[in-house]
Amino acid sequence: MKSVIFKCLFASAMLLGSGQAICAQESSKHAITFDDMIKMHRIAEPQISPDGKWVAYTVSTPDMDANRGVSNIWIVPAVGGAAMQLTQSGHDSSAVWSPDGKTLAFLSSRAGESQIYLLSMEGGEAHALTKLSTGADMVKWSPDGKTIAFTSSVYPDCASRSAAALNNDDDCNKKRDEEKGKNKVKAATGRTGTKASAAICLSFQPMAALGRAI
Repeated sequence: MKSVIFKCLFASAMLLGSGQAICAQESSKHAITFDDMIKMHRIAEPQISPDGKWVAYTVSTPDMDANRGVSNIWIVPAVGGAAMQLTQSGHDSSAVWSPDGKTLAFLSSRAGESQIYLLSMEGGEAHALTKLSTGADMVKWSPDGKTIAFTSSVYPDCASRSAAALNNDDDCNKKRDEEKGKNKVKAATGRTGTKASAAICLSFQPMAALGRAI
């Protein structure tokens, strides 16, 4: 008799415990809210490596305290598996594989203006390829991997046709921006000039550059 009573009590306890677990699980569920959505990681800009084995992409998460998005470069095996975070500055995006798959070029504003950084897949830290006051955007590798083309917003009359004059071009753009910032009247009327998109190519051997306003 005692055995039967014990079994009944044990079964009741099991049912009660299961019921509490189900209730707890159901109570944890709720309709998705704005706070839930804003905390989600956002994946964008997938780029498949030339050998098809890896996918580089950008992971962005809103930082409500800083009022900006935190973005970094990740890679994952194309067949699936554990993802690896490659950058940690929180200001990185737009990764592009070199034709040989040994280097990733990406944009980063970790030092202020958006610049092109290079990261070797064989190890080491990323290093800046450009240091332009007007920044860089829209990175493209040449088929042979020796040249990178990108765009930058410049003043047309500051753009030269000489590769050796790139630093002078940037000094000109920087000076014009400083003048525009100081003179509010000219800035409002646009008399200091208007910027235009420029296509720029950087070659690695030697490190030369050529800019052309478009």
